[in-house]
Amino acid sequence: MSRAVNIGKKIVIDADAIKAIGELRRQDLITRNVIVTPHAGEFKWLTGVDVTKEANAWFRASLVRDVVKSSLKGGVVLLKGNADVITDGERYKVNFTGNPGMTVGGTGDVLTGVVSALMVKVQDSLEAAAIGAFVTGLAGDLAVKDLAIT
Repeated sequence: MSRAVNIGKKIVIDADAIKAIGELRRQDLITRNVIVTPHAGEFKWLTGVDVTKEANAWFRASLVRDVVKSSLKGGVVLLKGNADVITDGERYKVNFTGNPGMTVGGTGDVLTGVVSALMVKVQDSLEAAAIGAFVTGLAGDLAVKDLAIT
């Protein structure tokens, strides 16, 4: 992965790769063309910060932005949760689409694929991540509505 980062390739990092970066202390790999998509536990592995204590989505967004700015210094974090937080350490967005049924295995893989595809078309990585979170969450919400899933 470090070679891809060094030559400026666009990368989306999810799941065990996030844990590996945290354990190896290679946060330097999270640069301008990198989006990381952790849930709260993976975010803690990556940064050492527990964001679950902050229930208010807007306060959590501000906390995550500050952590990204101080400890990652590059790249975009899309923190998955009841309300997704997307930040590059300067700007942040909060996404409220999605539902609890989306915590099942594979949903994060779908999000990673959507965000990866958007990175090719959308120049701003923060915008690509925010659009990806919104679209994936909306698809989940429509599935619940159309299939009467609760």
